Amino acid sequence: MLLKSREKSFELVQFEALRGRILFSEEQERLYKYVTAGFMGECLCDEMAESMAERVIQLRDLLLASDGRTCQVDSLLVVAGKVYLLEIKNWEGSFEIVDGRFVG
Repeated sequence: MLLKSREKSFELVQFEALRGRILFSEEQERLYKYVTAGFMGECLCDEMAESMAERVIQLRDLLLASDGRTCQVDSLLVVAGKVYLLEIKNWEGSFEIVDGRFVG
């Protein structure tokens, strides 16, 4: 059961509105690609979760606020009384964990 659908972030909507109208700096272009890849990864995860739609309660792109701070949860799944928080990454390349840190 889907309780909250995913929407593009305000940042991504801004980038898409400006793309083609202005020339992005290298840093803006890098950030645009990073944000776009992240959204695509989240949508891909959503598609994979669709097969469980009848057995799972899904909250996508959940924004939580407390004491003036915000936190985004990419996906929250409730299955058989358990809660799963999913933080989705859509990185390219080879990564390994060295001394508890990702190294690419």
